[in-house]
Amino acid sequence: MDHAARMAGWLHYSSEKRSPKRRQVGFDLVLGSNGKWFRTRSIEVVRSVKLLDEAKCYGSSCAMRRNGRW
Repeated sequence: MDHAARMAGWLHYSSEKRSPKRRQVGFDLVLGSNGKWFRTRSIEVVRSVKLLDEAKCYGSSCAMRRNGRW
């Protein structure tokens, strides 16, 4: 996994001092402000990947409206 991350440019090689901390996460759930799992109105648990995908789509559509290109 580290090799792929280095090839993608996300991690630096060990000769460089600054490299972000990393760890593998099998799955992730989002917690609400009350410390409980964030759920939709239909009582389904929302995975953070879905929230990130929605944020990406929303952000790109906002950028397209602002300057006509992404």
